[in-house]
Amino acid sequence: MNGGGGIFNIRAGLPFADALAAGLLAECADDPAALADVRVLLPTRRACRTLREAFLRAAGGTPMILPPMRPLGDVADDDLALDAPQAPGEAEALADLPPEVAPLRRQMMLARLILGRDATMPPDHAVRLAADLARLIDAVQIERLDFRDLPGLVTRRELAAHWEQTLRFLEIVTAAWPDVLTAEGALDPAARRNDLLKTLAEAWTRTPPPGRVVAAGSTGSVPATADLLACVAGLPNGRVVLPGLDPALD
Repeated sequence: MNGGGGIFNIRAGLPFADALAAGLLAECADDPAALADVRVLLPTRRACRTLREAFLRAAGGTPMILPPMRPLGDVADDDLALDAPQAPGEAEALADLPPEVAPLRRQMMLARLILGRDATMPPDHAVRLAADLARLIDAVQIERLDFRDLPGLVTRRELAAHWEQTLRFLEIVTAAWPDVLTAEGALDPAARRNDLLKTLAEAWTRTPPPGRVVAAGSTGSVPATADLLACVAGLPNGRVVLPGLDPALD
């Protein structure tokens, strides 16, 4: 790995997980137990499994204590906190967040709202449509957009009538769904993920966690992840390891 200012790079053409494992092992060569104090944030659960396998290859099968590895792409509060050295107040801040609504329950509740607007619709069609609405909700929340901006998206007169029908249907997610979530005391998965990453970044900005924090393999295409990467890069013991960064870029 090479880099500076909290930003490091594993050049293109190298096996990313193997290079990352080798680099971390080299840094802890004098004290293998020090790996347990390194929190590694990766894009997905699959990336976590891949890095574990890379550590085993690098160690030649020698028993070792692996660092806590947590996914950012499908993160939960226990993913971020479990077994990792924590900053003061970090666990309490994460515990204060409302739970995530279960995906199947969300789909069924959305289907009920759809049938409430059109009782003639076949239930199986309503369930499929509810799955589409759930994906739309997640996509909007991942990008931290606002459904209140929908009315201004279409200005062409020939599309206005159809768009008005679409907007009336989408009142399910713009008007009805927030009240349902409030009654449930829960959050949509993407919204809760955003809140988790934001809460973690705020906690670490106030009080950096003990030990090192390494965010590796993520390019920050999701706004909430990008903010957390910026936080990690600014930590005294933090680093962001990017895949294939062109060091010649300005």
